Amino acid sequence: MKQYRIKSIRLQTGERLPLLIDSSGIPLFEPTVFAISVLRGRNLASNTIKQALRGVMVLQTMLDRESINLDRRFEQGEFLTYGEIDRLVALTKLEMDAIWEIDKPIGQPRKMISLEQARLNLTRKKAMGEVEPGTSAIRLIYIRKYLVWFANSRIMRMHQGSNRSDMIELRDLVLSAIEERTPSSRGRSGEPERMGLTPESQKILMEIIEPDHLNNPWDTSHSKERNALIVHMMIELGLRRGELLGVRINDIKSNELYVARRPDDELDSRLDEPNAKTKARPIPLSRALSQRIYEYVNGTRYAIKAARKKPMLIVSEEGQELSLSSVNKLFVPLQQSSSLLNFLTPHILRHTFNDNLYESLDKAGMSQVEIRKAMIRLNGWSDNSNSPDYYTKRSTMRRAHSAQITYQNNISMVEKNEVCR
Repeated sequence: MKQYRIKSIRLQTGERLPLLIDSSGIPLFEPTVFAISVLRGRNLASNTIKQALRGVMVLQTMLDRESINLDRRFEQGEFLTYGEIDRLVALTKLEMDAIWEIDKPIGQPRKMISLEQARLNLTRKKAMGEVEPGTSAIRLIYIRKYLVWFANSRIMRMHQGSNRSDMIELRDLVLSAIEERTPSSRGRSGEPERMGLTPESQKILMEIIEPDHLNNPWDTSHSKERNALIVHMMIELGLRRGELLGVRINDIKSNELYVARRPDDELDSRLDEPNAKTKARPIPLSRALSQRIYEYVNGTRYAIKAARKKPMLIVSEEGQELSLSSVNKLFVPLQQSSSLLNFLTPHILRHTFNDNLYESLDKAGMSQVEIRKAMIRLNGWSDNSNSPDYYTKRSTMRRAHSAQITYQNNISMVEKNEVCR
């Protein structure tokens, strides 16, 4: 089966332009036109274009598997069938490596299977790598956008009086079918929702990451100090990976860190450039965290000669800017260090930050309206964002459980008083 990948090229302006290419390194024509004319034309960030092309890559892989030529389909007055859409949806729920493991020679008819059977196969083969519902949803959203563009470009070429109206109706049926099958972007039925770490898990984590701890999972003095700093900045400031990796040394003052948005930064050599997804904002720094940053910059980081020429705070062992995937990898030994950290990821620390922030603001006596405004500002969310609810599930559960116990105790007291009478 053909395998595709996304490659970013860097233009003279510093702009990163992702392209969907085949195994020989040649960009696919239609997806490239879509990326340039539609996505780049809307001034979308390179990471957003890359995310859209991942969805198109799943679609293109499915078309190869089914031996479908969309242009030929349109010439024949056809598009996609419901069965093909069901199988496309099933593929969006898998990692790309897992999709490519499903061997099927091109040109050979694919055995028809029900959606239920496809789901059963995914359940049996957990090792295939099933993605989060949100990932599947995002893929389908961009697949739908791509098919809208593709269908409209063909329909506009049709002469008046042809089967133009029929193709418009067929287009709408296909797009509606995809929309109906797009899963909810948050949460999965029957599975626990993502929440921050418990106080016990936090205690274990903060002990293990200290460079002099016996069970510290990293090897070199630089990696120990840098990775400890990464965890502290994520759990204390609520930074996303992209925000953290985009922090420059001159963004840090003695008591404040400024989270900046710098799309297509000419000083950043990474093709897969980390970026802030939310608003630029200042975040206060505690004296302890400010001191930890100072010691890292002037200690093990300064000892790396190449790092002195880089503006970014976080660097690799070789002194280069650290990649997004490298941040994910450094969490793997932490996951293996304790059963209480099995599900630890960078984003779990963002949930933990917001749980801790809510508790702190609540204890300070702030109202719910004030707490919400403070969380929105410190996280860089829009003013009408519902994200505070999403990121504070553990705190919400704690308060709900406490209220339920209080209610039960009150009922018991009423019953006891009735008996005494």
